[in-house]
Amino acid sequence: MAGLCWLKENLRNTKYADGSEIPFAQPYYHAQYPDVAQNESDFGLLYDWYSAAKVTRSVQGICPNGWRLPTSEELASLNLYAVETLKDPDFWLQPNSNTNSAGMESRGAGYYNSNIKRFEDLYGYTAYWSADAPTETSCLAARLTCYCNQIEIVPIKLTNAISVRCVME
Repeated sequence: MAGLCWLKENLRNTKYADGSEIPFAQPYYHAQYPDVAQNESDFGLLYDWYSAAKVTRSVQGICPNGWRLPTSEELASLNLYAVETLKDPDFWLQPNSNTNSAGMESRGAGYYNSNIKRFEDLYGYTAYWSADAPTETSCLAARLTCYCNQIEIVPIKLTNAISVRCVME
């Protein structure tokens, strides 16, 4: 897709490639969706930027060996596709016109809002961290919502937790 090989699912790693524990790797939890095992299975885990980017000699961060975090430019290149072709129709608010015909299987995994210490917007929102250098408080990420027909590249607070997709090196 867009000249890159993407992981087909959101990460659900709890350890880095070197075997050390990932500090913030959480399944979505909300009283409305209390089955965290099912949430992890369906949507993967959510990671704050510090956990996703783990500064090493490369931008591999949380990604498995041979994979790395994409840049915001690479994430933006997904806009070559109609957003509904990137979304799995079963994991977004209904009704929707999502087809997943591009094969990205993007799912509305929600996010963890560190300001209010709560998970929000399952089935309505997902975002993916970039490998871009952060500011003091945020880093660029790709955001998809059920309300917008394109991928938006936006700054997200470093302590919020979102999904991770990796690209092959």
